[in-house]
Amino acid sequence: MARNDPNHPEIARARQDVDAPAHREPEGPHHYGRGGAANVAKPTEDEVRTAYEHNQRRSEEARREEGTAGKGLIDKGKEFLQKLGGKK
Repeated sequence: MARNDPNHPEIARARQDVDAPAHREPEGPHHYGRGGAANVAKPTEDEVRTAYEHNQRRSEEARREEGTAGKGLIDKGKEFLQKLGGKK
């Protein structure tokens, strides 16, 4: 754990602003339970297609909600640095 600088609380706050990974439906064979060959789910082609479409919708919705639709890693990095510097 890192100690926060009491003179710069905005830096600590910016470090805490992280996104939780979105839950994704498995699109292919996947294991569940404690393991073993009997614990493999093999979805049908229709289930794979449905899971893929679901994941695409969820990803797009999440980007729209957080206002990062179309933003790349560089844009997110610039945004982070602006938070640290307090400049725009």
